[in-house]
Amino acid sequence: MFDLLNPQPIRKLLKAHQSGRQDNHKLLFSLVMFEQWLRANHIQRTEPDNMADSEMENSTSGIG
Repeated sequence: MFDLLNPQPIRKLLKAHQSGRQDNHKLLFSLVMFEQWLRANHIQRTEPDNMADSEMENSTSGIG
């Protein structure tokens, strides 16, 4: 998860949930949504940078 969270405690939460010892569905769902948000924002942040790099290459090569 983008090296922000230690995976071992998350695995423990999941195992406890799967075994029926604990009901961690809300926390696990929140972690999944957090990961999806990180992925979406990471992609959105890198796309404009890539576009800016392409525009720089075009302007330095005499194109555009």
